[in-house]
Amino acid sequence: MNKFITLVMVLCSMVFFVNQSIAANPEPEIMANGLDDTVMITTDESLTISVGLDSGDYSGQGGDWWLVENAPDGSWYYLDSMTFNWTSWDILLPLQPVYQGALEDFSPIDISVLSGLSTGTYQFHFAVDLETDGMLNEQFFIDTVNVIVDGSSDKFETVRAYIEEWLSEAASDKPVKTSSYVKESIVDDWENLENNYQIVSVRSEDDYANSGHVPEAINIQWKDLVDESSLSKLDAAKILIVYCYTGHTGMLSTTILSLLEYDAYNLKFGMMDWNLEAFNKTPWDMEADYDVETTVNVVDMEYSYPAINSEQNNAVDIIKENAGNYLPDATVAMSSSSVKDLVDDWENNKDQYQILSVRTTEDYETGHVPYAINIPWTEIANEDNLRKLDPEKTIIVYCYTGHTGQIVTTLLNMLGYNAINMKYGMMDWNKSLVDESKQWDGEADYPVEYSTE
Repeated sequence: MNKFITLVMVLCSMVFFVNQSIAANPEPEIMANGLDDTVMITTDESLTISVGLDSGDYSGQGGDWWLVENAPDGSWYYLDSMTFNWTSWDILLPLQPVYQGALEDFSPIDISVLSGLSTGTYQFHFAVDLETDGMLNEQFFIDTVNVIVDGSSDKFETVRAYIEEWLSEAASDKPVKTSSYVKESIVDDWENLENNYQIVSVRSEDDYANSGHVPEAINIQWKDLVDESSLSKLDAAKILIVYCYTGHTGMLSTTILSLLEYDAYNLKFGMMDWNLEAFNKTPWDMEADYDVETTVNVVDMEYSYPAINSEQNNAVDIIKENAGNYLPDATVAMSSSSVKDLVDDWENNKDQYQILSVRTTEDYETGHVPYAINIPWTEIANEDNLRKLDPEKTIIVYCYTGHTGQIVTTLLNMLGYNAINMKYGMMDWNKSLVDESKQWDGEADYPVEYSTE
């Protein structure tokens, strides 16, 4: 029988009844850890599969018994009748029954114990048919149980709870400062404030030295942010003002430093809003009119949490370790035009990407990037909200101007997701949906210094 047809039959639970009007059909039962509903476990927990059978009016009837597993990566396994191990099922190794013999009534008994499962959603199926021919016949009876495996509960939950608390504080004191505030309230009064503040550039060494930098700033590379050589330059007793080119890597750096218990703020729009000549890159073109949709997209299933593999136990230490693994090869942001290309071919891209708006619910409903779901940025670490995110996909995050989107992108990557920010946010998708006061105004000519550290 064509394997694809068989899979569809199993997944859809197409139960075929025999002599329905005069006979009670067999009712197989499969349970995971004693439950027949969706079961959630962590990678450090074991899973016990149990099966039972009510043979109905077919007690004593010969038939094939089947136990099948569908793993998160799409592979299929059957329980081998000789070894009682789960064996790969493919074209070269066809599906085999776990038992062949008479149907009998029995209460659920433990049949298999699994441990060390990878994260993701599993399906386990128990089926019987009415012929002992070693083939899954068209007339069969089936029960299914779903199992969601999350990352190690203690590590993920430790980081999630810490981030959720951090967000509750960030909501009332957003870690972003405008260039006018930094210029007028800090730099212009540096003589009196230098003991309170430290200004940190995270641009390239060449641009810092030769293109110019915010006065009094030191420079470290954002990719090396959590290296001891970089952290040793930071004064934990001072308020850090961090800046980059456009606000994105500055916001990433600010978020990580804040999670590491520094008092840090990002310069909004970075050097692009301080001095355009020193910016030394192409600024935002101030054009954005891509189409939006108003459909409220919902997620109709719950996803597992990703695994956090760390030798550390404290949230700050775990985040520092995760940041050290993430930063060197991180792709921080992607252009709105690249997102548009994905959206225009969504049928072929939806299995690889998920689009996440982190704006307010009201603004989301006014118009959003097509196919995006919405979770306000301050609520991203809520347990139920994280269940809406697919850890197997690349999550494209966007906000208004790129800043809170970068916060969320960074937080998700610290939690083990694969997330990337849409550069400049909705401002570069359809700027009519972003208040003008939030947008970059195209002007920047504050004074800079030219020096090495």
